[in-house]
Amino acid sequence: MSSQNLRQHFNAKEDYTAILDKLKVDFEQRWKSQEPSPYTNLESYVQRAIIGNGSFGTVLLVKEKKGKNYYAAKMMNKDDLVRLKQVGHVHNEKTVLSSVRFPFLVHLIDASKDFDYLYLVLPFVNGGELFTYHRKVRKFNEKQSRFYGVQVLLALEYLHHMNLIYRDLKPENILMDARGYIKVTDFGFTKDVDTLWYTRIFGTGNHSTAAVLKVR
Repeated sequence: MSSQNLRQHFNAKEDYTAILDKLKVDFEQRWKSQEPSPYTNLESYVQRAIIGNGSFGTVLLVKEKKGKNYYAAKMMNKDDLVRLKQVGHVHNEKTVLSSVRFPFLVHLIDASKDFDYLYLVLPFVNGGELFTYHRKVRKFNEKQSRFYGVQVLLALEYLHHMNLIYRDLKPENILMDARGYIKVTDFGFTKDVDTLWYTRIFGTGNHSTAAVLKVR
């Protein structure tokens, strides 16, 4: 979200719920305007380095050929996604990423594919994971806890206003930019919900929790 758009949407004199309502109109337009990814692989980008490897793919550092911007490209093998039964999660993540626009959430820049791989191009958030930083400092003081906690709270509030439940909250899924502000990432388990309550177990690894959802 550009600084111009931020100034347009976030006005200190306006009720915050009204601001979220405006953001929801934009969100719903993008949600309903999903298009298949083109077969262009990463031809518009130059691969610079490997940032990391995850359970379902590799994250590359790429630079756009016609500009100076760097991005993180999530490259996922199609055969692995089918074998691990992750196709639905990846489609869900792409839909959410392409629809959300909020300062404390990662969003989709570009998406493409080729015969073997799917690619999701995302902002390059270069401060690392909150998990790594917390492990380094061992303990946050009260001021730090409030600083990070309120950003997570605002991100979740935005998602809830969009009728989305984020179901994989953990320090590894909270990235930090160069200024120390956070961006929540990894929306594979996010659920579009509305009016019916039920409880399930969600999450990954040691962070699985019981979540109460309200869906239609």
